Amino acid sequence: YLSNWTMTDNKCLDQYPGELQWLCLFPEHAYKFIEARIFVLNSALDLWQTSNILSAEPITFFPDGERSDIGFKFNLGYNASAVAGWLSCTGNYAKISDCTPGMIHDMNDYMNYFNHIITGIPTFRKRGNGAFIYGCYVHNAEMNPLDYRTYQVDGVPMRDALSKWWRRSGISRSGEDTYVESGRYTYPASVTDANPTCNYWCDGQDPVWCSF
Repeated sequence: YLSNWTMTDNKCLDQYPGELQWLCLFPEHAYKFIEARIFVLNSALDLWQTSNILSAEPITFFPDGERSDIGFKFNLGYNASAVAGWLSCTGNYAKISDCTPGMIHDMNDYMNYFNHIITGIPTFRKRGNGAFIYGCYVHNAEMNPLDYRTYQVDGVPMRDALSKWWRRSGISRSGEDTYVESGRYTYPASVTDANPTCNYWCDGQDPVWCSF
């Protein structure tokens, strides 16, 4: 995870004044400064992000502010899924089939924005780099042995995409090792709308059990 990395130079920090240098902790800003070969694995509709970013309420008086009993299991108490009406769609044991038409629209927009941001960063198109951006409504599928070998984009399983990139003897051409989900969700939504290889049995299950 980029959240666990150590910065060894100041190229990102130099882009921001002191009060904004914390932005370099986030992949959206740090990714462009990575010079080593990198392969990105992530869902365009990550379940954690949907709960903790898309449908979260701001935390006032951070870091000693209000706590909420509404929260995603991984981060209970941080106002996750607190936007009115979103708990049934993004909270614990939520089912994507319970999401309203407006929520599905917002989730598809989130996927579009995620893909727009990452594909627009020069690092994404740099020779030798790769990515596998899938559309399954799950968190950390790449850490689940079943998901890792069964989720596909453009007919290529996640495992095979990463393995091909890792074992390549030379530097790949720009885009040669990138796979980006093009599917989106419809209403009433099903787990397999965006991608038929997503695990349908994850809908409404304990996110911890389903993801690990």
